[in-house]
Amino acid sequence: MVTKLEPKTEGTSGACSVCGSNVTWVEKSWQGKTSLTLRNSSDQKAHNVKSGDSWICSTGNDFAGYTQSVASKAIENKVVWNEVGELSEDEQQLVGGLERVRDVAKGVTSRHHPELSDNSTTFGQINNANMGHLLALMKIKAIKDSV
Repeated sequence: MVTKLEPKTEGTSGACSVCGSNVTWVEKSWQGKTSLTLRNSSDQKAHNVKSGDSWICSTGNDFAGYTQSVASKAIENKVVWNEVGELSEDEQQLVGGLERVRDVAKGVTSRHHPELSDNSTTFGQINNANMGHLLALMKIKAIKDSV
């Protein structure tokens, strides 16, 4: 870690020798192991943050001497997909229904949350929930129509 603060005992507070922020040694338990970690005295968040192969000081939402950056290399997992071949008439109808539900959910999400980018995680989560609601409503309608 980048910060030297002695003595390394729980409750010891002082200024970080790197960034000058007030920090405190705090005991934490993780996966059955107990260790001491430095926390920012102001908000009790972790003071040291891993950046690549090294540790840096975090000062609240900022990093001392560093700026937040996007990962330079995207990790892609290999997924094995089975060929489905030609779709039956029923499968084509189901796929068409799925595409329609996606389109309707996106329209609803866009209307209710115009401030969100269509590519944001939050938009995707809300859109996914809307798709689930639409599918549940479709089931209720199908049951009602069959009675």
